[in-house]
Amino acid sequence: MLANRIEDLYIGNVNSLLLLASDAVEKLAVKFCNELREKLKIEKKASLIKTDSVEDKAIEADFENINLKAIKHDEVREVGTEWLCLQAIRELGLDTLLANSSQIRHQENRKSI
Repeated sequence: MLANRIEDLYIGNVNSLLLLASDAVEKLAVKFCNELREKLKIEKKASLIKTDSVEDKAIEADFENINLKAIKHDEVREVGTEWLCLQAIRELGLDTLLANSSQIRHQENRKSI
């Protein structure tokens, strides 16, 4: 109940069912919600300081804008249904099963002649 109340306070949802919580739960929820908000403020300040570092500027220099509409595919390769079927047959072991059954039939045909 406490976790749900903290989440509601943090997000700003008003849930009338959880407002029936005891005073102790409400006080703890308010306390932890305020701690979460303070922690978020500290993290935002730290991230703002970090973005000014030289390392972040070097990473930003590695990005370029690309016009996706101007890109053409030269050698497009597709996985065909035949290939997928062959892979499934091999993984299931059907190829060896079929090979063994055809050998048995071939031997039976020889015996009948």
